[in-house]
Amino acid sequence: MNVRLKKVQKNDAGIIVKWRNENKQFFPEQPDFTVGSQNHWFTNTYMYDPTDHYYIVSADGTPVGTIAIDSQSGQIGRVLLGNKNFARKGVMSEALDLLTSTHRGPGSAWLRVLKDNTGAIEFYERNGFKPVRASYQYPDMLVMELNER
Repeated sequence: MNVRLKKVQKNDAGIIVKWRNENKQFFPEQPDFTVGSQNHWFTNTYMYDPTDHYYIVSADGTPVGTIAIDSQSGQIGRVLLGNKNFARKGVMSEALDLLTSTHRGPGSAWLRVLKDNTGAIEFYERNGFKPVRASYQYPDMLVMELNER
């Protein structure tokens, strides 16, 4: 399967909003996304942050999810499989590998995940991450770091 990362564009708002709202139980509590709120964030925040690298993940040309990394801190986020037809096919693992091999700086790549999201924790562990501590800022989240490969 041909997995690619494409930088998020403003016209991706519709699919991002759909996926995020369908999967909101896997993210910290927040209001539903709207195309308007997504476009406001894109125009007023994302476009002004050169360290935020946010991608649409595609498999054989079909958009299947999102993934992002902050190139300054090494924090990975917005990992989301939106198209469940691609579950357990290795697409998001390959996307994670592409992301970390492209943007990984001298520091460690890391992420936060909800403590009760066992499926995501297992996914990250299969992809070389290890739990390191509870999040100080977000007590319901676990911090995981990427082991050296």
